[in-house]
Amino acid sequence: MQGVRGEASADEPLDPLFVVRPLMDIYFDGACEPINPCGLATYGCVLLRDGKVVEEGKGTVGTPGTAESTNNVAEYAGLLRGVDIAGRHLASGEAVRIFGDSQLVVRQIEGLYSVNAAHLKPLHAIGTKAIAGLRALGHQVELKWVPREKNTHADRLSKEAIKDALAENPGILDGIVISFGKHKGKKFSELPQDYRSWLWNKK
Repeated sequence: MQGVRGEASADEPLDPLFVVRPLMDIYFDGACEPINPCGLATYGCVLLRDGKVVEEGKGTVGTPGTAESTNNVAEYAGLLRGVDIAGRHLASGEAVRIFGDSQLVVRQIEGLYSVNAAHLKPLHAIGTKAIAGLRALGHQVELKWVPREKNTHADRLSKEAIKDALAENPGILDGIVISFGKHKGKKFSELPQDYRSWLWNKK
């Protein structure tokens, strides 16, 4: 499979320490639909080496309808999954760039933003430990924020995970309770079809 169009290029200007080969890029993304928070949280990640896909990952995280089911949780899940997969593929001394379109997650892992949400603190701790582990093994690691349009592959995988979850369990969204608007307090399964469609397409 060839390099992914729309992704940040491995030829982008780098910190001088990162002008090395081999080099692995990790892109991650998360989604929470049809509402955030309390929707269905999913993630996607893709690992690239020299513009070619090494491995993809996607899945669900958390319990739909709960306050801990959020887009930020999904973003962290994508990051953690990507780093976990990388551990199986990294060559000795290979440098790693991690790209995400969540400024919150990238800046928190970098230590530039504080982590105030209690449900994100364990994920942040796992993420910083995992990246520290890569560095301890001799891998240079750099995190970079990219705009959404430069993260299309991971975004697509997170959306595919939604479709996969619905195909496996068509009633997975039924228990989600709407917390806003004229239908506040209603379960997703009780909503009129036109309002369900609006929720899915509101972005």
